[in-house]
Amino acid sequence: MKKTLKFTALALVILSFTIMLVACTFDTYESRLIDAGYDVERYEDEALLGEQERFEKMGYEIKEYLIATKISISSFEVVTIIKFNTTKEAQRYIDEEMTGTEAVRQGAVVLFGSENAKNTALGNK
Repeated sequence: MKKTLKFTALALVILSFTIMLVACTFDTYESRLIDAGYDVERYEDEALLGEQERFEKMGYEIKEYLIATKISISSFEVVTIIKFNTTKEAQRYIDEEMTGTEAVRQGAVVLFGSENAKNTALGNK
């Protein structure tokens, strides 16, 4: 009985950390981009609703959407980050809509755009 209780408690702790990690991932992308000097537009309210309706017409359900840009004299960097309802939808979006694009998927999140911008959002830079 004690082993079962310990296992259940451990499983709940792991589940809680996993949920927190997944919940803050989109915020983490946004923070990294802001810290690196990108102008970030995170869609909320009406803007997010508009994107959700647009994606729904294509057969996808999205939860979050942002675009980040950084302009300098010598370069223009941009990344679009979309959080889908499921990882399966995110992969289907890449397979069906992003052909010829170097999109990156992390769970239900899809990132595409400039390599530097993607790497910054991912924390690889």
